Amino acid sequence: MESIDATSHNTTRVIRSCEDRVAVLLAIPVDDLYEYSVPQGLSVKEGSIVSIPLGNRKSIGVVWGPSDNNLPIEKLRPIEKILDFPIIKKNLRDLVDWAASYTLSKRGAVLKMILNTSALKNSQKRQKFYKLTNKTPERMTKARKQVIESFTLEKLQSASEISRISGTSIAVINGLEKLGCLEAVMLPKPQLFEIPKPSTNLQNLSNSQRKAAENLIKSVQENSFSVTLLEGVTGSGKTEVYFEALVSAITSGKQSLILLPEIALSTQWLTRFEERFGVKPGVWHSDISPHHRSATWRAAAEGTISIIVGARSALWLPFSDLGLIIVDEEHDPGFKQEEGVIYHARDMAVARGKIESAPVVLVSATPSLETLRNVKNGRYNYCYIPDRFGQAKMPQIEAIDMRQLNLPNNTWLSTPLREAIKKTLNNGCQAALFLNRRGYAPLTICRACGYRLECPNCSAWLVEHRSKNTLNCHHCGYIELRQNKCKKCGETGKLSPCGPGVERLAEEVKSLFPDAKIDIATSDTMVSPKIAENLINSIESLQTNIIIGTQVIAKGHHFPMLTLIGVVDADLGLIGTDLRAAEHTYQLLNQVSGRAGRAKHSGH
Repeated sequence: MESIDATSHNTTRVIRSCEDRVAVLLAIPVDDLYEYSVPQGLSVKEGSIVSIPLGNRKSIGVVWGPSDNNLPIEKLRPIEKILDFPIIKKNLRDLVDWAASYTLSKRGAVLKMILNTSALKNSQKRQKFYKLTNKTPERMTKARKQVIESFTLEKLQSASEISRISGTSIAVINGLEKLGCLEAVMLPKPQLFEIPKPSTNLQNLSNSQRKAAENLIKSVQENSFSVTLLEGVTGSGKTEVYFEALVSAITSGKQSLILLPEIALSTQWLTRFEERFGVKPGVWHSDISPHHRSATWRAAAEGTISIIVGARSALWLPFSDLGLIIVDEEHDPGFKQEEGVIYHARDMAVARGKIESAPVVLVSATPSLETLRNVKNGRYNYCYIPDRFGQAKMPQIEAIDMRQLNLPNNTWLSTPLREAIKKTLNNGCQAALFLNRRGYAPLTICRACGYRLECPNCSAWLVEHRSKNTLNCHHCGYIELRQNKCKKCGETGKLSPCGPGVERLAEEVKSLFPDAKIDIATSDTMVSPKIAENLINSIESLQTNIIIGTQVIAKGHHFPMLTLIGVVDADLGLIGTDLRAAEHTYQLLNQVSGRAGRAKHSGH
């Protein structure tokens, strides 16, 4: 990674009104600064978010500093107004400049990720509050008297608060407002984020956990940039360890950011956080409501929220005083953004930590090769947890050579795996089958002419999704309805699916275990946090017996009664042209096998 200048600071210079021109970076894919004039009497600061004219429309930008161009002032268009938002601080503006250079992107495109459109548009949701006037009602009823007496001096109260304190109805409050005895005031609706108040004593940790936690706490207390890799076997309790670092950041008054690769699948993580800290953290991902998004963005900028957990986009929030960044499952490919500004959130987190002078913790049971290399070269600190927490042991692993078995046509599960599933269910435990192929079949071929159904846009094979009766391209997103007629030769009834996807695997499992409750977990079925939460609750309450899924089931879940993992086509990830196929296959198999036997029951 390119070196970063960490000498920047957060001081904000006020551009005096006599300085009649400023340079503005627009939140559109441009790299140059645009020059605007400052209207008389307007006090602009570096980092102010402003509304400016751009052609025949309005745009949003950030004041990057005074302009030193010599264009005649009459040729410049004026800033329309300063928006009512906290300024974008110097550190974050420095990150924009550096990230644009590092990713070969336009600075405005990077800025657009910070000036989240939905957050800025929905920030002014307002609520009615009341205050007493000097006027008293001509007819003082008991209810009216109770309302008036419920007010304390100079305190604004909402209608629901007045009703609760006085024990009267909303109608009485409305009546007093009409009489002029109460004055209504419209204020921004408050979005309160509770401050976590955890115990500062180390929890019930093992010796290796405690040692790692103490190292992380020390890095937070030093209040300077560092990067630490927290590696531990699956089920070793890495989350509990970095929770201790969060406690240290909270007690020092600093903000913390936790990045997760799949925020929609983080139900268990959020539950553990609430149990540990007594409150819910701020959450940032694409599925939160516009109002909640706006409130979280503003709270981060104003410093009224202490912890935010989010997807990679949370990295661009305008934190007021960021003191700790944690990247959980740092090896996960989900941290790489491949559209627009192309970047890896793990690397950008390290860059932001350097600029903010904040410690960064990278967490994984299967670290990426570049992270391990940085540890070896002494650039990153290193903590390791070698054992699972408590009495849990690592699962027994058994490889089955499918070349030695003669399976019936259109079946994919070996006899040893079938017997293992049967034994697991008889013991009252749960099993999971992992196959990293969505849909019903990865290929459909015509048995008459040999034509393979392919995408008309990118020539990739079309994947059959029988549950939706569609053929999908998983590369470009093309979708067409599933037909029974070959496009090439016109034969009907000759199209045949080849190979298994999770839907086809579920079909076979259902025929073998008709009484078992089977759930499919893929990115196609777990399309929202609520659906993911319902599935996780079903698994935790033992309503689900067998889980069949793709890599989404390998993302850090903890199911105490899940004791068997069956991996179908374990070497599937080695096929193709990915230069990192071996690394990713190892990581995926290690992670998915780590879901088995995480409690008192042994895993297989």
